[in-house]
Amino acid sequence: MPSFGSSAYGRHARTCGRSLHEPLTGSAHRDSRLAFRRFVAPLIVVLALLFPAGVTGTEVAITIDDLPTHGPLPPGITRLAVAEQIIEVLRRHGILGAVGFVNGGQIADTPEHGIILEHWIAAGYRLGNHTFGHVDLDRTGPDGFLADIERNEPVIVRYGGTGPDRMFRFPYLHEGTTLIERRHRTARHSGSGDTRSCR
Repeated sequence: MPSFGSSAYGRHARTCGRSLHEPLTGSAHRDSRLAFRRFVAPLIVVLALLFPAGVTGTEVAITIDDLPTHGPLPPGITRLAVAEQIIEVLRRHGILGAVGFVNGGQIADTPEHGIILEHWIAAGYRLGNHTFGHVDLDRTGPDGFLADIERNEPVIVRYGGTGPDRMFRFPYLHEGTTLIERRHRTARHSGSGDTRSCR
């Protein structure tokens, strides 16, 4: 079997009357790349959509941080309405298994926000731990940070029940600034069996 050399466009070179080993140059190379972008790349996407079983090893997690609320409330809408809009979008697009990362301190401050978590669970989505007070590990230190995680667990259990696969998201995605903090965090959670980190 002939070798196509290092040129990715060797087969195209044959159709242009060149040797299989002769690399494309100038406009022929540019045309070949353009043809790839216009035809082959979209074809790959279409085939992946038509035959999803053939596309393996790729997972995407859809997550929402800071449940039950986040940011300033737009005028003329309620917090529950915002949550219901998010749930509707997820349902409309067939998203299963989305995880809402909860800051339980919001429920302690405003208990009526608990209905948002009830709607989230009723829609079939899961709750994850995002610390009670949205604390930053880089500023709090490992002991205070872990205490805030544990303080949040009863809120999550109250609305979402217990489960061996609870997910955790670090606020601000800060996982510790020192090796000691990272080791402390890893040792503490690797043995618990009930918390996985989701970045």
